[in-house]
Amino acid sequence: MSPALFRRHHGDPQPEQPCAVLLAGLGNPFSSAVVTRAAELARLHETGLETPIAVLTIAKVHGSGLGLQHPGLLPTKKERDAQVKILEDAIAQLRRLGVKADGQVAVTRKFLRTIVGVARVRQPQFIVMDDPGGSPFRRWLEGDPARYIRPRLPTGATMEIVGGAP
Repeated sequence: MSPALFRRHHGDPQPEQPCAVLLAGLGNPFSSAVVTRAAELARLHETGLETPIAVLTIAKVHGSGLGLQHPGLLPTKKERDAQVKILEDAIAQLRRLGVKADGQVAVTRKFLRTIVGVARVRQPQFIVMDDPGGSPFRRWLEGDPARYIRPRLPTGATMEIVGGAP
């Protein structure tokens, strides 16, 4: 058998250049308030970086079948396309505000851990997210992103949760 059969497929390589602001989403469209705030922070803390804002959105894997990956649990093509559209819309809105940006869609089960991992690689000064909203019970059930991410941030990074409707 050819060793090529056993190589893992990783999709597009993750961008590794540093950024000033990481605009992170949990799979929902970004509100205009959070995009505007990310652009303001990038302009206020002009660092001369090639891409001052990195946009990250998550396509969620919905669980596991006895601990094994199962194709039925992965996001469908429609869900992946929706995440790409969310990403493209956010980048277009940032460009209209006069800020350069790049982005990526991450497909993962552990989305909060993925946000922390991208933050460690990209070394942003700020991580900006939408307020997930919902009742206290829903936050307890799904987890509060700020409570998980803040203690795990890279040194010197600050997290900002911005409220607002998409």
